[in-house]
Amino acid sequence: MSDNGGNGSQSGDEFIVAIDAGGTMTDCILFREDGTFHVGKALTNRADERKSYLESVADAAAYVDLTSADVHARSSVCIYTGTGILNTILTLTGARVGLIVTRGWDHIMIGEGALTWIGEPQEHILHQQLRRHTAPLVPPGMVVGVSERILGGNMYPGRTVCAGDVIIPLNESEVVGAAEQLLADGAEVIGILFLNSFVNPTHELQAKAIVESVVAAQEKDVRVITSHEVAPEFREYERASTTAADAYLAPIAARYLRALAGSAVEAGLPEPVVMLSSGGVLPAAEAAAHPARLLVSGPAGGVIGAGLVARRAGPVQQVGPGRRTQEVRRGGQLDRVRGGRRWVVVGAGGWHRVQRELRVSLPQPRHGLSAIGHP
Repeated sequence: MSDNGGNGSQSGDEFIVAIDAGGTMTDCILFREDGTFHVGKALTNRADERKSYLESVADAAAYVDLTSADVHARSSVCIYTGTGILNTILTLTGARVGLIVTRGWDHIMIGEGALTWIGEPQEHILHQQLRRHTAPLVPPGMVVGVSERILGGNMYPGRTVCAGDVIIPLNESEVVGAAEQLLADGAEVIGILFLNSFVNPTHELQAKAIVESVVAAQEKDVRVITSHEVAPEFREYERASTTAADAYLAPIAARYLRALAGSAVEAGLPEPVVMLSSGGVLPAAEAAAHPARLLVSGPAGGVIGAGLVARRAGPVQQVGPGRRTQEVRRGGQLDRVRGGRRWVVVGAGGWHRVQRELRVSLPQPRHGLSAIGHP
């Protein structure tokens, strides 16, 4: 579709190419310098998102009587965003993750702060006895504790212990045993989370080198991720959940983003930059290194666009109903639904609704509600 009636191209036009890959459709928008635009669409091919990307660009390019290669040759930038990473979390189709933590914090993935071991406050347990709790991204049996301790800064009678001081050296033999156990249990990615590593990452780096040597000795392709690389911040639960999400998404994100960039180069197109949840962009290879940063890149693009419209046209409300998720934006702000301190993403698609109401496992539909009998 186009915002004007003309389909002809004008020599010297320069485009900005923007791609939004959703669970059902992949959209391409070609922006001209004068503000006019053209929209192309293609069904999202989750088995090979490269095809969806190239088909959507070709569909939009047809409105200006150009090929996708011509459009890219006359474009200043190509920006790629989407919900593929978020949908991997929602559909629980990520990697099998193992986690090595400070001994004594083995249940960190099923408890948040002062909450109970099932991750819910007492009032929820009392009044929702039949509630089905969300399964953690890392099963409890895939979390192994090892002996080590670095302080975050403590006061003791008569002396002050500085943040980052080591009081229990890392037990290297326990790290070797933990790595071997997780690999034997089928871990595809191994995360490492030690207390106060945001102050002093020495033990995490030491453990990472040990785990990588065990992986190499077994000739396996298993990536090792440390929490201080992903989220070097205070509070271990938030760091653990972010590290778990990054590890859970890592193999899938690496495959599809690198394949996407490769297919663009093969077709003679420039490598696209990928939008982050923060609204910034990175080259595909760098974005794939830590995919937790891409979790809400699709909604982030909508927020930026809605904010621009709100600044020019006044207060707006934008609703983004997708097959799997739905976001509401008011005045350029993304409304977030929270449970405790955690953000909750609501599955809006028919497939998720049927699964929830019938409590059965159903095959995932290929495209939208029509795949489960809806018009």
